Amino acid sequence: STTATGGTPSAQCTKTINQTKTFAVNDSGYPRQFWTSDNFDSVVDMQTEIAIQALACGVTNVVLLQMSHSVSNINFALGKPSNTGGNHHDASHNTGDAGEAIHITNQAYMMGKLAKLIKGMGQIKEGDKSLLYNSSVLAFSELADSRQHSFTNMGLVLAGQGGGYFKTGRCVDGTGFSHNNVLVSILQSMGLADKTYGRTDVKEGDIPALKG
Repeated sequence: STTATGGTPSAQCTKTINQTKTFAVNDSGYPRQFWTSDNFDSVVDMQTEIAIQALACGVTNVVLLQMSHSVSNINFALGKPSNTGGNHHDASHNTGDAGEAIHITNQAYMMGKLAKLIKGMGQIKEGDKSLLYNSSVLAFSELADSRQHSFTNMGLVLAGQGGGYFKTGRCVDGTGFSHNNVLVSILQSMGLADKTYGRTDVKEGDIPALKG
């Protein structure tokens, strides 16, 4: 999820992307070509570039990029999407060192796509800062432990300084806080006074340690 604090088009607003694949608009096959594992990498890259351009051009201040879905049927081979590989969802339930290593490699691919988004936003200049500096990029998986379907001790990545509100480049211990508190922190970075987001039966407020 990417929330930008800007709104004025950047000089890098080109409204173009490096389209690496072309898909038929009337594709009625199953699965459609843009759904296949072999094309997953290209589709994600194009969607990422569209998201960056939408923010750079002031078309929107909020973007959501979802890498497949909770029971993903994208196949992976040697850490890359491939029609001939193993199912990502099945790999998330692997046990043993070898099985876990497969899922870790698959997840590393996903984090590489996040890094590409962050790098691209950092290259968009907004005055003497960048789109990344003026934004908050929150990345997370649906589960902390996919085998147990557990939400406990989930790792989150927060990039971008939110216009100087957040201090990045650190590992922050979130013990005692929930995902909701991270969302509240982002709301408050945009000048809102909210103390809750979503559930009201969890701890209120932001996470002070995230601030610059």
